[in-house]
Amino acid sequence: MNEKIVSVIGGGASAVAFVHHLLAETASRGDGVGLTIYMIERRRHIGRGLAYEQDLRSNILNTKAGFITPFADRPGHFYKWIQSNRELWEDDFPGVKLDEHSYVPRPLFGLYLEHMVADLVREGLSLGCRVIPVQAEAVSVSSNPGGSLTVSTKGSVAFRSDFVVLSMGNLPSREFDHLVGREGFFSSPYPIRKLVRRVPKEATVGILGSRLSAIDAVVGLIESGHVGPITLHSRGGFLPCVRGTQGRYQPKIITADRARAHVARFGSIALQVFVSWVADEMALAGVDVTEFDWDKLSAPTDVAEFLEAEIVASDKPRPWQAVLYATNSIIDYVWRHMSDQDRTFFWRYLSVWMAHRVSIPQENAVKLLAAVRSGQLSVVTGSTTVTHNGANFEVASQSDGSGKTWSYDVLISATGTPRDATLLDSELVEDLLASGMAVPHPFGGIDIDPDTGMLRDGGGRADPRILALGELTSGTFFFTSVLEINARHARDRAKLLVDMANRSMPVHQHEEAEPALLTGTR
Repeated sequence: MNEKIVSVIGGGASAVAFVHHLLAETASRGDGVGLTIYMIERRRHIGRGLAYEQDLRSNILNTKAGFITPFADRPGHFYKWIQSNRELWEDDFPGVKLDEHSYVPRPLFGLYLEHMVADLVREGLSLGCRVIPVQAEAVSVSSNPGGSLTVSTKGSVAFRSDFVVLSMGNLPSREFDHLVGREGFFSSPYPIRKLVRRVPKEATVGILGSRLSAIDAVVGLIESGHVGPITLHSRGGFLPCVRGTQGRYQPKIITADRARAHVARFGSIALQVFVSWVADEMALAGVDVTEFDWDKLSAPTDVAEFLEAEIVASDKPRPWQAVLYATNSIIDYVWRHMSDQDRTFFWRYLSVWMAHRVSIPQENAVKLLAAVRSGQLSVVTGSTTVTHNGANFEVASQSDGSGKTWSYDVLISATGTPRDATLLDSELVEDLLASGMAVPHPFGGIDIDPDTGMLRDGGGRADPRILALGELTSGTFFFTSVLEINARHARDRAKLLVDMANRSMPVHQHEEAEPALLTGTR
């Protein structure tokens, strides 16, 4: 049988989206080549990824149940699934409020993704394709004579492949390697269910970061009975805003047509131009300048006051949030057509953008406010250095010159995936960088061709055999932590791969049951 072999490295939501679109595109072609698709994921539950793994119910989605979907062609698919398959989840998630505007537990979305993988396996068989989930950790990709690739795993099992898709999700950081192995240090808060078991209830806890993963850690600890003080160390001092009651907004100014026309005329998009488009869109959407004023976006000086105001405001529509969300449709295009100078300038305000663009549900804000009012939770602003004195973790201020130091029994890194590819704690990324098959992008992640997602080497050459999705593409694309954008990229990459698979490229001849599987090749 003539077929192409695709190894998808990573088994989270973006990988599920990619395989879905790969099969859908294959089905639409009718007589295309057959595919064998390996989904290679180191976690036992393939489909969930880090973001939606089995965890505490206090980890809730920050997108409404009616809107979130991994499939660019199936709006509302998750909500329809949970409505139609109550028997699959109700026993594990009793009392979940189910309507399209609710924020359900993230592990429930993870359960859905697991079932989607099973559906993809069945769908593949109906198309004459094979979708094969594999629990293994990929550690290298190498070229073979004739142009194929070999993906090798930690268990010395290898997969000969025509195409490799890097969809590795949120990778840990090496930034705090000097603390790894110290009792009380956690390089990631996830899974929260393990974190809360290992942190003594009375311990003093320092958390590096103040975005969604830090919020999950705080809420999970408090909900599990933690009574010791918790301090968030935030470089910019921003906490996420709180989501209002608004739905989606259809932009009239920040549109793809406008962006393309501007580039055709001027060759680029200046940051100030983009900001003016968003401001004009907000005016058109009826945004009250007293609630959102570009010139007054600053970190809160009083956290309790900030949360109180945000909770009150979240009881009604907040159209500025809907406008910022609507930038999803063009932010990639705008980012790639900005000058490096503008991109560097904008990067200074990343924490401001993220705090306003990536909001949290009201119920989490209420829990945070209660902890702040009780004195259990506090927020410290400024960049820091972290050390261990033999007994405790010490976090020293770098920003104000005061030399002030905070001491903690437990320290949790919740800073997320580092943008610097050389700091990613991944054997596979290290191997790709060391071999020259990949190079770091100056604005984060690894360098890829923005039109195709193909990996670029040190000479700027794009390799059509290797595509990348998600966080690894964080410099080429501005916003890689939003499922809607990653799902769109997954759809585009799948179409491209099927196009390439149907061209006159070398095709393996398969005669055995699993001929693509190689062993002992490392």
